[in-house]
Amino acid sequence: MATSKCINVDKWHVCYEDFFKKIEGDPIVRTGHLAVFSALFFMALINGEKGTVRATSWEVMAVAKISSQITYLRIIADLAQLGYVKYRPSLSKFHRSEIRILGLNNQRKEEGTNGQRKQGGKPTSFSPATSIKG
Repeated sequence: MATSKCINVDKWHVCYEDFFKKIEGDPIVRTGHLAVFSALFFMALINGEKGTVRATSWEVMAVAKISSQITYLRIIADLAQLGYVKYRPSLSKFHRSEIRILGLNNQRKEEGTNGQRKQGGKPTSFSPATSIKG
């Protein structure tokens, strides 16, 4: 019988709560945006505490329950434009894109003056088949 990981969410709840407060009056954000942001948030929690996820669009879409890649790309672009995430797409479908959830306190400590990560701040990757196993 597989057991799930216990995750300490104390420092994450503020980011998640802030996201919902910010979108409350935002007419652009719809259920798809909530699904993608929640999927990214979940993937970041499972794989580390840096707020950065490395994943293919198909991996995020599977967690967010979105079946259209066009819809996913529109939503991730909206989230990036609105300042909820920083999206660095991969130029190859065989490599993972980097998506950073903005607004996490521990993330700002990692960034240098030009927005680049300092040494040791590796992004996490997500593997749906192995991530939840304990």
